[in-house]
Order: sequence, then C-alpha cells, then structure tokens
Amino acid sequence: MATLELRKVNKTYGPGLPDTLKNIELKIKEGEFLILVGPSGCGKSTLMNCIAGLENITGGAIMIGEKAADLVLGKVPPKQTPLAERELPVLSHCR
Repeated sequence: MATLELRKVNKTYGPGLPDTLKNIELKIKEGEFLILVGPSGCGKSTLMNCIAGLENITGGAIMIGEKAADLVLGKVPPKQTPLAERELPVLSHCR
C-alpha cells in the first residue's frame, strides 16, 4: 500500500459547465480510512470514479505514492473495466 494524494483535482464535464470538483486537496496515508458524506449531486461518486481511473480529471493530479495514478493503474477503456452492473429497483420502471 501507499499514500493516496489528490493535488488540486478539478473535474468538469464540458466548456461552460460548472466545475463538478474544484481544487480538491486530500492526503490519505497507508492504513487510514476515508468516508465521503454529502448531499446528492455534490460529487462524491465523481471523486471516487476519478480516483479509480473510471473518469478523467480536467486539472490537478492524483498520486499513488510518488507516481501519478494513471501511471500506476494504467488506463482501462470503460467497456473493459471489470465492475458489476447495478440494478436499481427504484428506477426500474424508467426503462
């Protein structure tokens, strides 16, 4: 394990749109835990997806140890990312 550090991480979904994540600074040392709490739409899932490499950041850096996360984890195309698909029963009528 190594330290996970976010250095002024930004994420936006396009020109003219508001920043979803803005200047996020965070350092999680080996053995520490982090809990993200906040209202719906505040960026919790976006932040976790960026850390996991599922979404690209638009500014700043995500570091694992002393290396950029994309150098450590590599880039995996989203279609090849091994994640379980979730079924949301609450929204199943929307299909």
